[in-house]
Amino acid sequence: MCCLYTALCVARAPEEVKYFEQLKRQLEEMNDILSNNVKTQLYRIINNYCARKINQGKSEYLREAFMNYQTMLKYNVLTEHKYIPINTFKNCVSLGCRLKEFEWVASFIEKNKNRLDPEFRDSAYHFNQGQLCFYKEEYKEAVSHFIRVDAIHLNYNTDARVLLMKSHYELDSDYSERSEQIFRSFMKYIRQSKMHKAQHKKLYINFTKTLIGLYRIKHRFGNRSIDVIRERIDKYEAIADKKWLLEKIEELK
Repeated sequence: MCCLYTALCVARAPEEVKYFEQLKRQLEEMNDILSNNVKTQLYRIINNYCARKINQGKSEYLREAFMNYQTMLKYNVLTEHKYIPINTFKNCVSLGCRLKEFEWVASFIEKNKNRLDPEFRDSAYHFNQGQLCFYKEEYKEAVSHFIRVDAIHLNYNTDARVLLMKSHYELDSDYSERSEQIFRSFMKYIRQSKMHKAQHKKLYINFTKTLIGLYRIKHRFGNRSIDVIRERIDKYEAIADKKWLLEKIEELK
């Protein structure tokens, strides 16, 4: 089958964009004759290709990935064993939020929340509603959702804590010892975690150290310097969400 050969080319030669474009065309042309199982695997190859490009800094693939998930939803191949996997659901919402497709995201969450596994449904729902509120800059509402997220999955648990910290940073009009304690509690959680890899621990610890520094500068608490914070960011080999941190630095100048 030609699309399977093209998919193999995409996996083996990711630098050749022509195979990626060819696979998308073939999938559209052959959608009616492919089994759902084959379609799901091929759409996942497209997702992985887009994710690789996004991680390389090619932001145009955010739209490609988002459209691919929309196509999977259209052809009803987002589900596995009756349910939409919680990470797939999360990816759809994250991409839509980053692209500011807020109406689509809100509709997607409400229309598809009952297609989540009941075991994880409530926490996944509140996490993704929290994401939507955060990106819409409705930080108080975001906090109210994130605090209702249980530890259903490592990605959900970690991302909920990070977005909760960022929401407190944005929301607080004055310095709050409670907020700083939330930041430090996250650092302790990461250091003690047996689930996170060492490299991921560095990313999150360096992020949180920087966040605490910026939070104190924002509220004129202590004597930290914005220039020192910026230099430290540049020296870190690994730091999560660097783009957001640099945006916060610019706001403080």
